[in-house]
This record gives sequence, C-alpha cells and structure tokens, in this order.
Amino acid sequence: MERKVSVERLYSLGNYQNVKFVDEITGIPESIVLNKDAMNLLHFAQVLEVEKAYYKYTQLRLEKLPRGKLEDTVTDTLEILEQEQTNTWEQLLELIKEKEEEN
Repeated sequence: MERKVSVERLYSLGNYQNVKFVDEITGIPESIVLNKDAMNLLHFAQVLEVEKAYYKYTQLRLEKLPRGKLEDTVTDTLEILEQEQTNTWEQLLELIKEKEEEN
C-alpha cells in the first residue's frame, strides 16, 4: 500500500492578491505509512518546505526594495526554516533506519 500526502497553503499578499504553495509526496511505502511518528515528521517536513518557499518568495520580492528590518527578518527566518528542515529530514531518516533494523 503506497500513499501520497500533500500540504497546501494560501498566503494573502494584500489588495486581494494571494499566492498558493503546494508540497506533495507520492509513493510513500507501507512501512512509513503505518509508522505514526514517521508520518508526523514527513508532514512537518512538508509544512517547513511550504513555509520556506513562501519566505524565499518574499525574499525575492523584497530584493528590489532598499534593505531594511523586514528583509533582515525574512532572511533570518529563512535560515531558521532551512535548519529546521534539515533536522526534520535527519530525524525521519534515523527513524526509518531504526525500523528497518528492527525487521
């Protein structure tokens, strides 16, 4: 049994403008689907990916403006999201490795 999971976020840009980001993972093996901790980490990794994409998008939009506090905040947040994403993937891989060793 293989599954897919997806996360979709809609962000308001103001003035009735929105931007939507979607992250979808397909072909998830049964051993991961049946592991609640692994699925929680996978879902969290998707949320981080969408948030990171939004902040990258915001960063690109701000590049044309003079550098200021908002741009610094976006850059700092992007760095934090990237580190958190790396940590989440490492935890997921470790969890999968542990389950494979048990079997």
